Amino acid sequence: ELYLDETETHYIVEVDLPGFALGDVSIEAKDGVLTLYAEHKDPENSPAYKALRKERTALRLKRSLKFGHGANLDNAAATLNAGVLRVEIPKQDEAKAKVIEIKG
Repeated sequence: ELYLDETETHYIVEVDLPGFALGDVSIEAKDGVLTLYAEHKDPENSPAYKALRKERTALRLKRSLKFGHGANLDNAAATLNAGVLRVEIPKQDEAKAKVIEIKG
């Protein structure tokens, strides 16, 4: 599952990636597009044992999100904790909401 939320100062992307280790996940930012990659590789067979049952297979995920000029992808920060990838993307100053005072 993927969630995209917005605060006053950041865009927040959260992706559920249960079972993925830190080395299985990568993120790329280019031309306003944030691309998330995650890959489970098929466990290599060992001559020391013979698999009797195999329910885990190779799995590859890719998700791309296009952000406008309001996202500062160069300063994005990411964490992977308890199977949840969280990417925080600061907003550019022009993307932050401004309160306009109304004078009478």
